[in-house]
Amino acid sequence: MPKTSVPTLKTAEGNDLQIFDSVQVAQRRYCWTPYIPARCVTLLQGDPQTGKSTVVRAIAAALSNGSPLPPDNEQREPVRVLYQNAEDDFASVIVPHLKILGANMSNFARINEDHTPLFFYDERIEEHIEQFRPQIVIFDTLQRYAGGKVNLNDLTAVTALFDYLTDIAKRYDCAIVVVSHLNKQDTKAEYKGFGSVGIRASVRSTLTSGKIGEGTGRFGLFHSKSNGTRPGAALEFEIFNDAEVRWLGASKRNAYYPNGSPKTNPSCLGRFRGALAFFALAQILLCLCLFVRDCFSLRIGAIEILEYF
Repeated sequence: MPKTSVPTLKTAEGNDLQIFDSVQVAQRRYCWTPYIPARCVTLLQGDPQTGKSTVVRAIAAALSNGSPLPPDNEQREPVRVLYQNAEDDFASVIVPHLKILGANMSNFARINEDHTPLFFYDERIEEHIEQFRPQIVIFDTLQRYAGGKVNLNDLTAVTALFDYLTDIAKRYDCAIVVVSHLNKQDTKAEYKGFGSVGIRASVRSTLTSGKIGEGTGRFGLFHSKSNGTRPGAALEFEIFNDAEVRWLGASKRNAYYPNGSPKTNPSCLGRFRGALAFFALAQILLCLCLFVRDCFSLRIGAIEILEYF
């Protein structure tokens, strides 16, 4: 067939139509490669007592002073951090913990919530981001900053919320990290996050903190979602003195199951044992049937069978 020439389209100034060949390709940037992309929203979720708030403070402290972070352990340029946490006391918990972690305190700021609570859509958020110009903004937790203003179980509401956060991240060229609780369902972590599935769909990266076995004192950070690049390695860490974090390197696990891995999940183990018991009983019954059939085929009388036993 003869080739048909396609006319070149030109867009007039003010036209919303954008032709792809006019787009200048930009390289994706990260605050922490590949776990926290810039100009995007990252979700860090976990059950209570799994170190999610402690590890996000450790990450923020390292970013504030340019300290190495796994897995590459490379030095980086220090960045500014806007850190909002309404669950822990600011003066007696957050500030001492950040100092223990070696944070550059001049690179940390927060919007004061002592007298006026802060919630998403508050005009103070953009006002102070524009003033401080942080490279990373942290909200701990999603449930607290949603307050009664956002129904986190409503798909439309959470989509609008994360569109709002993504717009802020892009306009102010920063990364936004939202810390969230997991719900109590017994399933894989990415399917048991609190609220609508629209939350996981709206973020570009999802990290999950969880315990590595009971009583081991070890935790894992699992990269369960990563748009645009392969997920990073799962990382293990220890928490000591209630605030300090020691990174232990890559984990052999690649996913977090809140109630144990499929191999150790009690419900799975119970079903496996039940299947084994059923199989063993079926084998016994089959052997008994074969024995009885052989007895009749050899015409062994009842007395001979009793003597056999």
